Amino acid sequence: MYRIAILGLGAIGSRHLQALVRSSLGSLVIHIVEPLATNRELALQRWVEAGGEKSPHRLSTELVDNIDIAIVATTAQYRRIAIEALLLNASVKYWILEKPLAQSLEDIQGIVSACGNRAVVNTPRRAMEWHKHIARLIREDGGPKSVSVHGGDWSISCNAMHFIDLVRFWSNAEPIAADTSSLWSEWHTAKRPGFIDVFGRLVVEFQGGIELSMEAQPEVKPLLITVNTNSYQWRIYEGEGICKRDDGLILKGKLELQSSLTGKIVDQVISGQETELPALQPLARAESLILEALILHSIANGGDTHTLPIT
Repeated sequence: MYRIAILGLGAIGSRHLQALVRSSLGSLVIHIVEPLATNRELALQRWVEAGGEKSPHRLSTELVDNIDIAIVATTAQYRRIAIEALLLNASVKYWILEKPLAQSLEDIQGIVSACGNRAVVNTPRRAMEWHKHIARLIREDGGPKSVSVHGGDWSISCNAMHFIDLVRFWSNAEPIAADTSSLWSEWHTAKRPGFIDVFGRLVVEFQGGIELSMEAQPEVKPLLITVNTNSYQWRIYEGEGICKRDDGLILKGKLELQSSLTGKIVDQVISGQETELPALQPLARAESLILEALILHSIANGGDTHTLPIT
């Protein structure tokens, strides 16, 4: 019997819970921690809809002192607090963390110190079959030379790490600089109340001269990922599940739901396999680079804190 803790049962946490129904490794005891009754009720509803009551796994609202895997799906401002609070009462063998990791550089470092080398970050495109197929072909042509991600209001400050890690996945290169000069000076209320975001273009330079340009605009517009490699240009329309290469090759697929992924990832960890998600420490360094650039941009345009309220 394996013990899994899920900290935070909001939109993404409840999907992690739902996904654990699919775990195939014997029986799990899933310890759930969520202060909001409405979130608990939604998560339990999704658990039942996924067949959780008929599975060999069971839920518990009480924590124990020995956890095999902790999935931390709180909002970003509570992530470090939740991790450190859990460690006051339990030992944790392995961590799966949501992103963005935190809202301050201090909290990112605190998370790394607490979790060490026993943690991965949930940037799930690495675990999706369609994206793995695309990645193999991009690598076969020498990896990306330049990448652009353009669309409407896709919450660039929150979601940039998805695409930064996608470039890392394709290239094994790390980001080394971030240019915020083409971001709008005015930050706006994000889609989720209590948080902020920004429009404009964020450019990230990677080792080897790879450039990632990400742009978000206020109008409704589908997201397009364009990748230039040695021989080809690739256009990835994630919303439509189509990747087109300029020689006529078309790869069809889909963005798999989180509810179909977490069970597989948990099984990999418990069975001692190498998980498909990226390790915490290098991703934390990458996120720190981007977060520092965004905080400095905010301060230069009237922000007065070294904490950026994103999630």
